[in-house]
Amino acid sequence: MKKLFLLLLIIIVPIFSCTGKEKMGFGQRDKMNKQMAYKIVELINAKDIEGLYNLFSEEVKESDLTLKEDIEKLFPYLNGKIVSCEEYGIAMKGGIEKEKNSTRYESEFKIKIKDTVYFMYYDYTVRNDFSPKKEGLRFIKIFKESEQEKYFCYWDLIKSGIFLPDEN
Repeated sequence: MKKLFLLLLIIIVPIFSCTGKEKMGFGQRDKMNKQMAYKIVELINAKDIEGLYNLFSEEVKESDLTLKEDIEKLFPYLNGKIVSCEEYGIAMKGGIEKEKNSTRYESEFKIKIKDTVYFMYYDYTVRNDFSPKKEGLRFIKIFKESEQEKYFCYWDLIKSGIFLPDEN
């Protein structure tokens, strides 16, 4: 009897946890977050300042008055097109209260330009019923893999906008 109960528990719990995740919309948000990485890469390769600017939350756009200029400074720093983008790590933070919820991702990807590998970090709020102005990117941080020790920082300490290694 104990083995039957354990077997049922092993089978049923994953089924309900997956359907709960999908019912709340988190599965779709996971996909949206991964798509964001490729959208950032696409816009960087196209040197699309306006497109990158539009990915940021209203809160960041209102508070960071040099955001467009900082985006423009990314292109000479990277000095080429991104040829690969590989997921390195993703953390999700969520909040649920009655019918409201929020989902924020802290994502790390490795990107490659010519023979140089970079880390690309971004903080992306897919949904925030509590504060809709926070939906969108909070920051993009890109630096060379060889400089990881130098530019490591806790996520909550990273200022909003664009992180430029030469200026920090």
